[in-house]
Amino acid sequence: MNKIYKLLFLFIVFSFFIINVSAVDYSTKKLINLDNEATIKTDTFTYDTISFVNENNNSYFNIKSIVNNTDISRYVSINILLFNNSKKNIGFLTYCSEYDYNNSIYSQKKLKSSETTDFKIKISDKYFIDGYSSKDIAYYSVLDENSYYSEIDA
Repeated sequence: MNKIYKLLFLFIVFSFFIINVSAVDYSTKKLINLDNEATIKTDTFTYDTISFVNENNNSYFNIKSIVNNTDISRYVSINILLFNNSKKNIGFLTYCSEYDYNNSIYSQKKLKSSETTDFKIKISDKYFIDGYSSKDIAYYSVLDENSYYSEIDA
């Protein structure tokens, strides 16, 4: 009986330890289920812990941190393909903070070399093929860092 109490005590003690769960590393162009958090590294940026959030009829990608992996300052940018539950491409989110005209707190955001920031990218209807919306997204894939728009003069 004493052994049972000891085992129960150990079980309770170990259950109080918090297990650090981090996002799964994905490469670009891989389908990611909306239920999964993802970390993706490109030559230009590392997008750490990307998650999809849908609240109060607003959908957005929440990125815990974006790191500039280059030696020059860059605007924050990303290209994300959007897919429905049949894995059919239904939209293309292309974002660059230089061209963020929605007056968000991220508009004109530049990252210096090795600088990091959190980020939210609102998903609007302009990113979808007619007849689809953010309610139809089941998967996404980071295509690339949209580097065409992200480089600025240092």
